[in-house]
Amino acid sequence: MPVRRVTLAVDATLRDQQVLRAATRIAAQLKAEITAMFVTNAELQRFAHLPTATEVLVRSARTRLTEPIDLALDLERLLGTIERELRDFAREADVAWRIVSTTLEQLPDIPSTDLLLVDRRAGATPVSRAELGSVAAKLVADCREPILVFDRELALHKPIGVLLGEDGDGALDMALSLAQASGRLLVLIDAHDRESFERTSKRIANKVAQQPVVLEIDWIRAPHGQVLASSLHRRGAGVLVVDAADPLLQREHLASLLEALRIPVLLARQVPSPPKRHDQ
Repeated sequence: MPVRRVTLAVDATLRDQQVLRAATRIAAQLKAEITAMFVTNAELQRFAHLPTATEVLVRSARTRLTEPIDLALDLERLLGTIERELRDFAREADVAWRIVSTTLEQLPDIPSTDLLLVDRRAGATPVSRAELGSVAAKLVADCREPILVFDRELALHKPIGVLLGEDGDGALDMALSLAQASGRLLVLIDAHDRESFERTSKRIANKVAQQPVVLEIDWIRAPHGQVLASSLHRRGAGVLVVDAADPLLQREHLASLLEALRIPVLLARQVPSPPKRHDQ
């Protein structure tokens, strides 16, 4: 499936413009347009209206009472900064762009998109590297679109890895789309025995034969984070694509998997087709 629409989720925790730069470069590599989706949190708004709400000024470490009008102005300034930086990066990358605003509660109803990007720390200052921010966690849990969870760096110029079972190719189409930039695809097959591996390898090779990518296939037995990390690191992969329904994600928490792999993980989901219309 071609990726023509990329959406990046950002919020008030964004302080690193490299997130915007990386997202626009991804859109350029995929020849796609990009939307920055600015997410606001109703809890933050409610907090600002509490009579004793206090915030810490980061640069001076002083505290002050939080005023709703100050919060609104801060968010407006941040939104303006994001819009200006996105415009500059998009012009540099020669991609079409736009910015929209939504709330944390409305996130499942995101604009139509083929690929959703989210920094895993979006929405909170994490206690540890393994913790997902609130926005990232909600996107992972609720959104139906394919979602790429990353940590500041995105490298589509490296081989794209994809984990497949013996029976399904759910993540393969998305991996192939991403692999167009590097021309290299690494397929890791989770097979019970050699015969199953060879049968699946042949099916995958036939499916990819007409694609402009160099294909490498490897056998992964009972995959877990450290096994995948070793295999992907050895081959220099830049992203791992895995079906969102893969048993691996049931056994290992996504944050722990990201910590083990140290590369972005894309959760491939089958986007439901719109219902057919019947003439009256």
